[in-house]
Amino acid sequence: KKFLPIISSRGYPYRCKFCVSPTLNPIWRKRSALNVVNEMEYFNKKMGISDFHISDLDPTVNEKRIVNIAEEIIKRKLNIEWKLSQGTKVETIKNLSSLEIMKKSGLSFFSFSPESGSTDLMKKLNKPFDYEHGIKITKHLNKLNIPTQACFIAGTPPEKKIDRNLSIKYMKRLVKEGIDEIAVFIYSPIPGSFFAD
Repeated sequence: KKFLPIISSRGYPYRCKFCVSPTLNPIWRKRSALNVVNEMEYFNKKMGISDFHISDLDPTVNEKRIVNIAEEIIKRKLNIEWKLSQGTKVETIKNLSSLEIMKKSGLSFFSFSPESGSTDLMKKLNKPFDYEHGIKITKHLNKLNIPTQACFIAGTPPEKKIDRNLSIKYMKRLVKEGIDEIAVFIYSPIPGSFFAD
């Protein structure tokens, strides 16, 4: 079936040291729910696109907006599916009811980014992560039959063997709770990021 990536927002409000976004795109700028769904509806009707991959750095910064997008899809009775395909910061989804509305609207894939299983390393990377919330969301997504992906980074400058072992340990917890896919990316020092200087 036909699919398209869609950008519903630009920028990133967090300051992760492994990422170039704090330098290039430090301010999160969102499109309205109406604007996003207008684009989905246009390509659905004009080109028969039925699958949209939301490819923002983090489309769920504002939970109310992502729920409004889902509600607008439901309101228009669009026969589409959509995916959070880039590794959202899962803590921004605070309410399990939000996931249920997103599922009803056609959400068919949810990717999030623990990055590491090490609290100590995440502090050094300036990207704290709520591990128990990640488990909670994974369990609920599994209950809703929404495929999930967890993204990790290996090889950042501060990483040690103990950090890698903690990542493996957390991966195993996620697998036990029903995660469908673990993605591990090798760190690359992109010019403009903190660790590349």
